Amino acid sequence: MKLIITVLLILALATPVHAQRGEGSTFRCQNSELVHVGDSAFLVALKCGKPVHKEVINTGYGKGGQITTEWFYPMKNGWYGVLTIRAGKLIRIGTIQTK
Repeated sequence: MKLIITVLLILALATPVHAQRGEGSTFRCQNSELVHVGDSAFLVALKCGKPVHKEVINTGYGKGGQITTEWFYPMKNGWYGVLTIRAGKLIRIGTIQTK
């Protein structure tokens, strides 16, 4: 019985799941400009323009007062680029689907 449960658990964990969020190190803005992890927030804004939404996700308590924000840029088919900015630098590039 334990063997069957173990095998079923392994199969469940190994089954691919449709990803709702992805991450990378480069983001292509709508105007085809590229931004990369490590770029300044100024450069991101210069290349990609104003995001459709900004969200503060961490007020920085306990991290030297650094504020972390997520900038959202529309892509295609309900996908958004999520660019995470901390201390004036792009630290993470991800995507999220809203549909």
